[in-house]
Amino acid sequence: MKGKKVNYPLLDTGVPAMSDPSVHFLSTHIQPNHVVFEWGSGASTFWLAQRCNTIWSAEYFEDFYDVLKERSENISNIHLIFQPPDKIARDGYIATHSSAKGYSFYNFAHTVDKFRDNYFDIIIIDGRVRNRCLDLAMPKLRQNGIIVFDDTNRKPYMDYLMGYADKFKKVMHFEGQTIDKKQTTTSVLYKKL
Repeated sequence: MKGKKVNYPLLDTGVPAMSDPSVHFLSTHIQPNHVVFEWGSGASTFWLAQRCNTIWSAEYFEDFYDVLKERSENISNIHLIFQPPDKIARDGYIATHSSAKGYSFYNFAHTVDKFRDNYFDIIIIDGRVRNRCLDLAMPKLRQNGIIVFDDTNRKPYMDYLMGYADKFKKVMHFEGQTIDKKQTTTSVLYKKL
């Protein structure tokens, strides 16, 4: 990816780069028996692994994946999935943000397809083509499960999320700073029974 670099200082914090209130919420919600899926690996992967049974984490940036793979070598409940951008562009899966802008992420979004429905207790959406990931997350989430959708202060994410609101029992928005002092909103969505 042109211009993309591994952010070692952020990774080394060991804290998810989500809003502080959402990290606090997750720390009280996540259980040792939970199975988690995450689009977008990083410090959150290790933080979640300390608190859950198993985490499956999809990453598209190869240099970052290599660093994470090395750091997680002796952590048995982390399962990293490397899925680079697609060679063929697919409508609806083209990233519009940051260094990934213009790349297609169909295969990245669909990494969750290899898991059976109602499998995950928590699904984190913090990678590319997040609106597509929300579509794909719904059937994979257990009853009473939650989706954590990061950066919903971005209008395209919030607009899409609000169009989905009737599919959730409850939607909570946590505004605040991230560990690296950026202002953001992280939304938590409870699946209907």
